[in-house]
Amino acid sequence: MAVGLAGALARRGLRSVIIALDEGGDLEPAIRSAGVEYHILGGRKLRDPRFHWRLARLLRRIRPDVVHSHNFAALLHTAVARRVAFVPRMVHTEHAFEYLATRPHNYRWIRAAAHRCNAFVTVGEQLISFFRDQVGVLPSHLRVIRNGVDLTAFQPQTMSAADRRKLGMPDRGFLVGTAGRLAPEKDLGTLIRAVARARAVRADVSLVLVGEGGEGPALEKLVSDLAVG
Repeated sequence: MAVGLAGALARRGLRSVIIALDEGGDLEPAIRSAGVEYHILGGRKLRDPRFHWRLARLLRRIRPDVVHSHNFAALLHTAVARRVAFVPRMVHTEHAFEYLATRPHNYRWIRAAAHRCNAFVTVGEQLISFFRDQVGVLPSHLRVIRNGVDLTAFQPQTMSAADRRKLGMPDRGFLVGTAGRLAPEKDLGTLIRAVARARAVRADVSLVLVGEGGEGPALEKLVSDLAVG
């Protein structure tokens, strides 16, 4: 998302710089191809003043009008460095809340950092209620901006019967595919139940899940319980 946002802003004549606190990983080629400046800090250390100073020095050199952090760890690190570097504005975005729901000891840190943000953005209404009611972020700071999707990047393709067989699927019929982490915030259980309901109407509906994650065993059990394996 950050790479897509930076690339789209660049095409509109707005300079963006991506800072990875840990590593660039698989996104580095995409960042380079988008023509976006980026920096990789090689590992964050919240209790190490030297890390915050490194990030602050980088921000001073870039001189951004606004700094935009994504998710909890980046919020804490950026909030500190932004103050040291005198960046005038800060926006924070949260993409999920499940990973924070079991860590209430972090809520006070989120509240303190959020109070210093110009806006605290979530990607859906359900996140607003969590950060407002559970965490205690001020309602005046909260905004919803839903994830944008470039529909031109996703064009229908016809799979051959051979390709379907490689996935263990029937040669014909309506095939649903999804790729992503097997995590609670993806709510793949709802997708599996929806396919099970669809199969009650037409038997040629199939689903392929591609991914890894801790929800794998629970999803496999759900598939077994619904007899849609």
